[in-house]
Amino acid sequence: MINIHHYRNAVVRFFLIIMAAGSFAACNKPVTLPDITPKGQVNFYFAATAFLGGIKAGGNDGYLVLIDSRDTTYKPESDIFHSIYPFLHRVDLTPPAYPAGNSTWIKYMEISTGKHAIYLLDTSRTILDSAQLELAPAAPTMVFFGERHGIYQHIIANDAFTPADGKIGIRIVNLSPFNGSVYLAMNKVIPAALPVNTTYLDHTGFIPIDCTGPQTLSIKVYQPADSVQFLAHTSLDVVPGHAYTLVLNGYTDSDDRSYTDPRTGKTVNITTDFSISALKNF
Repeated sequence: MINIHHYRNAVVRFFLIIMAAGSFAACNKPVTLPDITPKGQVNFYFAATAFLGGIKAGGNDGYLVLIDSRDTTYKPESDIFHSIYPFLHRVDLTPPAYPAGNSTWIKYMEISTGKHAIYLLDTSRTILDSAQLELAPAAPTMVFFGERHGIYQHIIANDAFTPADGKIGIRIVNLSPFNGSVYLAMNKVIPAALPVNTTYLDHTGFIPIDCTGPQTLSIKVYQPADSVQFLAHTSLDVVPGHAYTLVLNGYTDSDDRSYTDPRTGKTVNITTDFSISALKNF
């Protein structure tokens, strides 16, 4: 006669062996992880003072940067703050950058690496400028938009920066459209590493500058013929091992007082508004 108790125990042991074998096989089965698309980082900086005059205060009005699209009819769901694309709106309230952030350090948006086409649109959704971006991992990129006599242009900066003890990195981006060159002095000294002068659309990499410790730099911009009267001034708190960008912008009183807009044919008055802005990158 079959012992029911022994039979039941044998069946249980059999199933336990089968389950253990299955678990072992599952643990040793190769696992395929999902592909993770690498991301690039980009910030859009609207440097031209012409943006100030073009922006309207309410509704959907604002400058847009289309990415991989030429759909100039695009409208955000409710207002420009719901845009799926980078935008500039109310620069009297926020920095002229996207993403704007809430500190002096530059923020970056993430999009896929590789090539991208971008189109700058004004408030009437007219294409003002276009460019090709190529983003790579661990290579944060800034796109600076400028304007000269109604013609919009850009600088794409994805300069590498290697932190070093006792050094800061200083990058100069010149989007000042006036006819002439300028040079920079820091704490009343002209660093030998900086360019002798710079003109519209010049762009340096991050230039290593000696910096013994945290300090505040007083930065002044001069024209070559005048070492006394500076055009613009800013202060920048720096710390060794970090990188910063100096953006030059605006016209001087040596420029013509007006120009004819190439798109509208209207006369546009020029305001003396030369400036320098200091950005904190890394």
